[in-house]
Amino acid sequence: MTGETGHISLRVVTGLDYESAGLPVGAVAHLRLEESMSGPVARAVARQSLPVPVGEKIPPRLLELPAGFWSLGVEMPSGEILQQEFDLPAGHHIPLDIVADRSGHETLAWHFMSGSVAGSDRFRHPLRAATAETERKIAQEVEETGKYDFEVRRDGLVARIQSEFLDEHPELRSVRELLASPEFEVGNERFDALEQAISVLADETPPEFARLDILPPPPDGIWNHLLREIESGAAQPSLWKAEAPIRSLYTALRVGAAAWNIHMPYAHVVAEAFGERRLVSIPDEWMKLSGEPAEIEILFRFLRNEGNLTEVTIKDEATLAMLSYLRRDRLQEAAMFANDFKEWLFHKHTNPFAAAAGGYVLLATRLNSGDTVWHQWIGNLNNWFEWLPDGAVLEGAMRLNGPPEDRDLERAAQCFREAFDRGVPVYSLGLAWLKSGLDTLEGQFGFLREPAEVVRQVARMVETRQTLTTLRLPPLQQ
Repeated sequence: MTGETGHISLRVVTGLDYESAGLPVGAVAHLRLEESMSGPVARAVARQSLPVPVGEKIPPRLLELPAGFWSLGVEMPSGEILQQEFDLPAGHHIPLDIVADRSGHETLAWHFMSGSVAGSDRFRHPLRAATAETERKIAQEVEETGKYDFEVRRDGLVARIQSEFLDEHPELRSVRELLASPEFEVGNERFDALEQAISVLADETPPEFARLDILPPPPDGIWNHLLREIESGAAQPSLWKAEAPIRSLYTALRVGAAAWNIHMPYAHVVAEAFGERRLVSIPDEWMKLSGEPAEIEILFRFLRNEGNLTEVTIKDEATLAMLSYLRRDRLQEAAMFANDFKEWLFHKHTNPFAAAAGGYVLLATRLNSGDTVWHQWIGNLNNWFEWLPDGAVLEGAMRLNGPPEDRDLERAAQCFREAFDRGVPVYSLGLAWLKSGLDTLEGQFGFLREPAEVVRQVARMVETRQTLTTLRLPPLQQ
């Protein structure tokens, strides 16, 4: 770099847990030179996007930049955007610790970082989840009938506030008077009063439970099991069960080999709460590059207007951010970590699941970049891990859409058939690519027609904004 320059040391400061130093590559920073103090600057230097570390104890990233006035935007894995502006004089060094929001509950810090839980302020005031439309309807009901019958939530407890209930509890007179007011104005006083009512209800309402069941391998395969689910919502035996009372807006249960002691490469877990059911693909064991297994937790979320019932978080500093971007289909941001993805793909024996995640990002963003050394690694992932549907999906996609030297439609068709025969892909992106490949090739290869129809039916159940394949199951038939 020529001309007058300065240096910055950049990181995002927030906490995970006392054992973790932070994420070596945890967020994407976008730097833009707004006004140069050192003459003309090449566009590639004046506008930069690069990964930066996240954590309280992790070393910052040192950058040399042209002197001038800069704007900075940082995209967190959770979707939070952090912004800052700074002057960088020539010859100076500026430490930039960008402070991010943190979880309102320390045990949920990993889930918060990945975007699975709401911010700290929202966590402290869960009753503020009520929408303006709900407020309007409640006020209208009170004004027209003088009575009220509606649901409120606190710490995951669903409570119905009814006129008759309040009449039976003289100690809640202030709540009754407040709700009877035609104005029904929103304010802290009202929330405090509702909390009084819910505290009484909590003693009289049996707790709801979050439940997990490991689905044993169906004798006729997972696809046929899912077709039966679509038709009838039929219950199945369970290899392992766990349940926990719902005590908060978010309830996390540990899963994987360390929890269930059932050794399969990966499992289909049925998660159930509040009458809703999800089938989630979970790795049996997720190994870090250090050789240590990462904890895996499935999180139940009980704010309906915040999206998915369940989210899976893998507590691995090296991959948390990459998997979060993959889940949110932000592949361009995930491409910032391309070198890390290549390393995971190369070390496929350590962790084939992480290797597959790397394969998806590389194929989506770098397939025709001219860098082909990792193309062979895709084929090896498929050949060496014959139980992994995602390996076959990745090679099929490469043979279908790759550069001329890789393209082979017959081999692509074979790979997509192999992927189907192995089972449901671990990643939701894999299920989408499997469907796309089968749809494209079924007209040329008759052996793909039946799998294509089955996958189309199952794909209607998928929650597309999840990293690991998550399917909405129908309620169980009573």
